[in-house]
Amino acid sequence: MNGNKLKKLRENQGLLQKELADKIGISLSSISMYERGERQPDNDTLKKLSQYFNVSIDYLLDNEISATNLKDNELKEIETLKKALQKVGFMNGNEDLTDEELDNAMKFLVNNKEFLKGSK
Repeated sequence: MNGNKLKKLRENQGLLQKELADKIGISLSSISMYERGERQPDNDTLKKLSQYFNVSIDYLLDNEISATNLKDNELKEIETLKKALQKVGFMNGNEDLTDEELDNAMKFLVNNKEFLKGSK
């Protein structure tokens, strides 16, 4: 597990290590060691941490990027893409695209960039 990620999640919630430990039912020293990278949580603790912070276990293990950690520009790009897809009727205003659908749309745009620009 990425200890820095855990520390950021905890600090973003305004929690002390002791408070987080109490909330998920483990010791203060365990939280401290996780954050310093001296120890790895077991599967049950990973599950509790992911549920408490509303992130995936993959995110805690550095296997994915959470939208909350995307740069502001990336989030704006995603919102712009969603608006464009809504405008052309690909999706309506109240639905959301999965990460895979957004990734596929971006790949399509990149692969068809010359076509979309028009012939010169």
